[in-house]
Amino acid sequence: AVVEGAGDHCCEYMTGGRVVVLGPVGDNVAAGMSGGILWIWDPNGSLRRNELPLSVDLGSVDPRIPHFAYPQEVEDLHKLIQAHFEFTGSTVA
Repeated sequence: AVVEGAGDHCCEYMTGGRVVVLGPVGDNVAAGMSGGILWIWDPNGSLRRNELPLSVDLGSVDPRIPHFAYPQEVEDLHKLIQAHFEFTGSTVA
């Protein structure tokens, strides 16, 4: 799924799948999340480590450095955002 911003409790109790949030999120992000991948584009730097559960691995996507456990991460992320753009014409995507 791709969304352009999310409110409180985004991906709370998520157990699998992939979600891309292109924009801000509310409080309680990923609380109880036990599986899946959540990418948040945070252009303003408003998301802070202390706002996330300790079980969340917080990092940045660098297309030059494959993720050790998910080497196709950049490709999958690109496909999701590209599909969002094609379906919606979003200027954010």
